[in-house]
This record gives sequence, structure tokens and C-alpha cells, in this order.
Amino acid sequence: MPYKNKSDKVLSDRKHQQRRRLKLSYTLKGVLGGKCIRCFSSKNLEFHHKIPILRHSTNQHHLTCLQVAYRDYNNDTSSLILLCKDCHKEWHKIYDK
Repeated sequence: MPYKNKSDKVLSDRKHQQRRRLKLSYTLKGVLGGKCIRCFSSKNLEFHHKIPILRHSTNQHHLTCLQVAYRDYNNDTSSLILLCKDCHKEWHKIYDK
């Protein structure tokens, strides 16, 4: 598709990336049960990596958390869990000491 200027292409690419992330997020959330494992809420769900992501790893510096979640899920289903936003905060307050 021809673009009149570079900014049109950038905007199109961003929209495409957003759609891909949203689809990936829905897919993973569905596969993982679609509910928080602590309170069973289905709102404001977040992925929790039981094995922490190494943020400064040379292999992962360009990946989003969602991409890492998908990669981790494909490699090992036991490394990811779903938590709602509130439970995720609590989890890190308790276990990140």
C-alpha cells in the first residue's frame, strides 16, 4: 500500500502492532483460564512470570512483556499465571522481599 508520507506508514505499523498485541493477549488469557488465580476476577488481568524476566539480557532487550509471555507459554506452560492488577501488586509485595 503506497503511503503519502512516512508518518502515515508509521501510524499504520503501530495500529498493526496494537492489533497483534491485543489478539495475542486475548489468546494467552483464554488459554490460561481467563481469571485471576487468587480472587477469580476476570477484570484487569496481567501476566505473572514465575521465573522473572531478565530485563537486561541481550536476547530479550527488544521483546515486550507480552511477547516474552507468549514465548514462555510456548516453552513451558507452568511459567506463567494470570493475576488481576490488585493481586499482582500484592504478590510482589509479599514475595519480592
